[in-house]
Amino acid sequence: MLEFKIVSPSEIPDGDLVSAMRRMEFTGLVVKNFLSATDLKEVRENLGQLVQIENVKEHLTFPESFSRDVKLDDYLGSSAAHGSSVEKLFEPNLLKKMEELIQKISGGKKVQVPDSGKGKYLRGTFRIIHPLKCHIDIHCGNQFFSQFPDVYKNLTATVDVENQLSFFILLQKPDDGGELVVYDALWNDYEQGFVDRQTLLSRKGFEVAVNDPSLLREQVKMGEGDLLVFQGGQFWHKVSEVLGSKHRITFGGFIGFSKNDEAVYYWS
Repeated sequence: MLEFKIVSPSEIPDGDLVSAMRRMEFTGLVVKNFLSATDLKEVRENLGQLVQIENVKEHLTFPESFSRDVKLDDYLGSSAAHGSSVEKLFEPNLLKKMEELIQKISGGKKVQVPDSGKGKYLRGTFRIIHPLKCHIDIHCGNQFFSQFPDVYKNLTATVDVENQLSFFILLQKPDDGGELVVYDALWNDYEQGFVDRQTLLSRKGFEVAVNDPSLLREQVKMGEGDLLVFQGGQFWHKVSEVLGSKHRITFGGFIGFSKNDEAVYYWS
């Protein structure tokens, strides 16, 4: 069953919520107004100095991440070239605020960015989606192990990435659409998503259409400045078509524990 808790920053419950989400005790946490209108304006203006947003015609990930199926050395090269630029987009207090939130919802664990031994991973990436019915197809985090083996082989030496959580901040809300849609369908039960046929392949060998009414789902409603953390490793999910005249802009990545559960990592 899908369950999202919606809270203000002051209402975040105590305890290790990251572990609870990994165990699927609930699906996700929406923190309303995590960033103020002033913070959002500053981050969007800073991003506009690095990326010509109006020229993004479908969707863009900045900096380029492993989701583009690049090799580890290429990914680390992108991180080295653009990682400091990303950090400058958020003034230090905002990065500190984000890390403090991750620390709080992980029960007070130390928060770190993974280090490959050749360089650090990115803290997060921006996703910009054009408002002409562009979208992000159905996927889940646990499928990344096989899709991007070069990056994940290195990452799994440090981080327990199974059932990793996904997080993002909604920096610019489109006029319509662009909602995160989370399906009540687990990686444990469905091993593959077929983008061309818009189906999920059951581990029992049959396919289910993602628009099948019997497949329960939830559209997660968010406002600008809201932050979402959810069990994106197990639950198949997508971003619906973006409509209107405004791009959908987010900043986000993934969260997982260290092998000994003493620290929590975030990356993209």
